[in-house]
Amino acid sequence: MELIFPLKTRYLNESRAKITFGRYEADDSLAMRLLDADTDEPLATATVCLADYRVKVPPGQLLIKDCRENEGIVSGLETAGIVQSTGAIVHYGIESHAEFCTLTPEAEELLKQESDPALYAKWKGVDSK
Repeated sequence: MELIFPLKTRYLNESRAKITFGRYEADDSLAMRLLDADTDEPLATATVCLADYRVKVPPGQLLIKDCRENEGIVSGLETAGIVQSTGAIVHYGIESHAEFCTLTPEAEELLKQESDPALYAKWKGVDSK
């Protein structure tokens, strides 16, 4: 399964994007990277790991950096039907912030099909055994 969608942010002209998922080693939170759907060139790393700030990401959510080079990415991903913001924002560092988001059912299905079952189970907050 591949989910291709248009993505536009403040610093990214509208592109055909696709998602790859991974995890952050520091806290096992979900990582989301956006690639150009035609060339596989990286467009952005949408998520951020704030383990050093002792920020914990609740099960079933991901933390999307929506400032600096990623300004407008939450809105772009919401418009594309990939995520939905929970409305909770965490501020960190100097003038930086990230939003807690959930995946839409289509994006969650991609995560479930394309990632390691243990990664999906951990993200959902259930034991994979």
